[in-house]
Formats: sequence, structure tokens, C-alpha cells
Amino acid sequence: MKEFLILMQHHFDAVKEKIIFYISSVNLFYKHGSDDDFLGMVVTFETKDYDLDLDEREEKYKDYVRLCEKCNEKFAHVCCDNCYEKEIDEEERNRMLYGKFKECNRFNTNHNWCNECNAKRFQQDFSNWTSENEFIDKFIQETQLDKLNTENRNVLEWIPYDRLKNLEYLVKGGFSTVYKAIWLDGCIEKWSKHEKKWIRNNPDGTVALKSLDNSSNLSEDFLNEV
Repeated sequence: MKEFLILMQHHFDAVKEKIIFYISSVNLFYKHGSDDDFLGMVVTFETKDYDLDLDEREEKYKDYVRLCEKCNEKFAHVCCDNCYEKEIDEEERNRMLYGKFKECNRFNTNHNWCNECNAKRFQQDFSNWTSENEFIDKFIQETQLDKLNTENRNVLEWIPYDRLKNLEYLVKGGFSTVYKAIWLDGCIEKWSKHEKKWIRNNPDGTVALKSLDNSSNLSEDFLNEV
């Protein structure tokens, strides 16, 4: 029995040491120092972790309030506002906001979005779709390769008719007739490095469609209307 008690005491001391170490490594954050205003536990956000994308940061720090390693300011989301406002290098600001894209090791230009990598993916897919109108195909392709559009994830796509359902007439005017329908796939949100495919947002969402009255004679005026 004495040996058992000694063993239990040894086990307890080991656990207690771990608990003490944990508490010394993680501070408790109280707003205005009040126990009633507990916001969470504070851990140091290491500057190197700006290389993590937003999903990876959320997984690592989701249960904590973050303490900036560089300026010692607390923050709860994405990056330290204090350091971000002082940073003048545009690439470093992108790194702080979005992290690195692991496939190419370049800084993301939006949430889980590398402009150069995704533009290449669109280009590689050009041969797999067509509107059967050369002018429209070229317009969509140029938009998909345009840096400003893709950085902001304003991506045009050609949607095959069989990916739409519940087509309903709305109104006729200008160069086209307008309908609404359900788009089965939804718009592109980001590239999944694990699944090697586009992750899409709002599948089965309602979209507006324009049926072109004279698609063989498109003009700049039509593009302005679109």
C-alpha cells in the first residue's frame, strides 16, 4: 500500500508540473481585469505563422486570443492590426492577411487564393469548354487571366446548360432576355490542395441568365450592359 501511495504521489507531482508549465505558458485574458469579462486565453502569435493560410491559423489559434510576438498587442483574428497598419511592403501585408500558398510558396493574394497558380489552372482548362462563340470564349478567358479580377476572385465561367435547372422567364430588354435558374455547382471559392479541385460556394443557388438575341454580332455596348 505504501508503494502504491508513493507511485500515486509521483504521478500527481508529474501531472501538477505539466499543469504549472501549461499555466505559465498560457495567460488568461480578462477585459478590464474583471473575472466577469473573460474573453479567452492568450498565447503568443509567432511572426513565422503568418506563412500559414487562414484555415491553418484558425485551426492552430481558434481557442485563444493572440498576442503579437513583434509588438505585444493582443488581437483575435487574421493578423495584428497594429503591425499591419505600420507595414509598408505590399507583399508582406499580403502575407500577414492571407499567408502563403503551399504549392508555389508565394504569398496569397486573397483568402486561400494564389493569383498566378489559379490563372494557370484556368488556362489549362481552356480546351475543356466552349460557348461555341469565339468572341465570348476570348472574353471569358481574358477575364480569367486578368490579375485584378482573379485577385478579387471575380471569376467569369462558362456554365453548361445541363448544370442549370428550374429555368424561369423574368423580362426582355436591351440585347437579351433575362431568366433566373438554379445553378447546381455554385461559384468558385478556392482551390483545394488536398482534393485537387475547385471548392465552390452556394451550390444550388439562384442566378440570373441572359439569352443573347443576336450572339453573332456582339459589341462593346453589349459588354458594357453585362
